[in-house]
Amino acid sequence: MESFISFMQEINKNNVRDALDKAVSSGSLHCVVGLVASKDEILFEHAAGFRDEKKISLMYVDSILAIASCTKLITSIAALQLVEAGIITLDDPVSKYLPRLEDLKILNSFNGQELCLEPTKEAPTILQLMTHTSGYVYPFWNKDFFEADQNKAIKNLYAQDGCFEIPIAFKPGSRWAYGIGIDILGEVIKEVSQMSLYEYFSENIFQPLEMNDTAYQLSEEGFKRSVTMMQRFDNSFIASKPFQPSIDSSYVKELGGEGLYSTAVDFSHVLQMLLNQGSYKGHKILSDSMIDLMFSNQTGSLEIVDSISQIPSLTKDFNLSFGSKSHWGLGITYHPEGTQYGRSKGSASGAGIFNTYYWVDRQAGHCGFFSTQLVPFFDDKVIEAYQEFESSIYS
Repeated sequence: MESFISFMQEINKNNVRDALDKAVSSGSLHCVVGLVASKDEILFEHAAGFRDEKKISLMYVDSILAIASCTKLITSIAALQLVEAGIITLDDPVSKYLPRLEDLKILNSFNGQELCLEPTKEAPTILQLMTHTSGYVYPFWNKDFFEADQNKAIKNLYAQDGCFEIPIAFKPGSRWAYGIGIDILGEVIKEVSQMSLYEYFSENIFQPLEMNDTAYQLSEEGFKRSVTMMQRFDNSFIASKPFQPSIDSSYVKELGGEGLYSTAVDFSHVLQMLLNQGSYKGHKILSDSMIDLMFSNQTGSLEIVDSISQIPSLTKDFNLSFGSKSHWGLGITYHPEGTQYGRSKGSASGAGIFNTYYWVDRQAGHCGFFSTQLVPFFDDKVIEAYQEFESSIYS
């Protein structure tokens, strides 16, 4: 690890910085921030481009980002803390804590008018919620659920108590599909802690990890540092109206699977904690054994498969394995053989729909964070820039 840190400090920073600057100067990205850290310190941080559509405000490493599904890692850590405390167990059915989910239905198909539903014999477990094997899916990547949602035949996740009335797509434990299971896990955390998600996160994760810029609701000061959400248009960029940051509290819904704002530096503290076996500056967030469980195959023979987009303007087809054999750990993608871009065996990663990506490489002793604020997710030019950033670190 010492040789890697020396390498970053003395040789490779210019290459990494150039990779980020090139992504903006070439027109591939409107803005970008990248960060690399060891368990003890930030080794590299750099931002390029502009926070706003008119290219007036520069992007900075402490700019406020909508991190979307990176929220899932925070929620998973919170749930694992409750497991360590003996309040919940990974094998518990979710209906033990949320009785409303005792009679879940499986949506087999939707023909445009009628739902074909069948009862489940058992509710998914906490582990299945955390590993995307619960049967819960996103309509963005499931044809039947997308059409049922568009026709208002099923409840929407964002409606009042919507997550309690959404059917599942398959028998829990039988398949892997990226979905809203961790949103349901967030409801479990609320129920057993009798706290809001932000209250629980703040007390047990954000404060000990010194994540002062991370929250569901933007302050006025945070809004001034926030980044305009962009989308591609005629080889350029325009603001994406539905996803703009706001300080209007009427739109805030605390979900376990999405919704947090943060910064590259704040989120790196989470990744550093994972590198350091659950500790950060003397604060023990998770036990060594729990960290080891996170970085292990928790889905058996079920590998990560392609997610096929139903809304190309929001998300491309994607596969979080990045072309390498991958499973799901506890709250993170687990790469038992590493990746072709350099990550070591046993590394892990995650992403958010607004093109935020991170990885944790315990063998190499470092973690990385890369973010822009752009739709669609898994945009070809973003992925190219992200992989060039990662390759410049491992080269």
